[in-house]
Amino acid sequence: MYPTTPTPAHVVLQAQRSDVHTVLVDGHVAKYRHRLRGIDLRAVRHHVENTVEHLRTQLGESEWHKGMNPEVPRAKTIEQSRFGIEQPPVGL
Repeated sequence: MYPTTPTPAHVVLQAQRSDVHTVLVDGHVAKYRHRLRGIDLRAVRHHVENTVEHLRTQLGESEWHKGMNPEVPRAKTIEQSRFGIEQPPVGL
């Protein structure tokens, strides 16, 4: 038996952010020893908050609420989709 996912892909897919020691972006160290470098998180947070506030203002509270809390359609089983009924026929 062999893995169905190529090993490098499996390692990447299973990695958590705490597994990343160092990140280079365009030749610059963005993360080292598990800590971000050269990033003003307070400024980033402020920018995101301003963007959210702008969107809320443009959309209005009702549309914002609908967008943030969308209706989730009830999932159907394959049998329900195939037969268009709640329960599949007996013996299938």
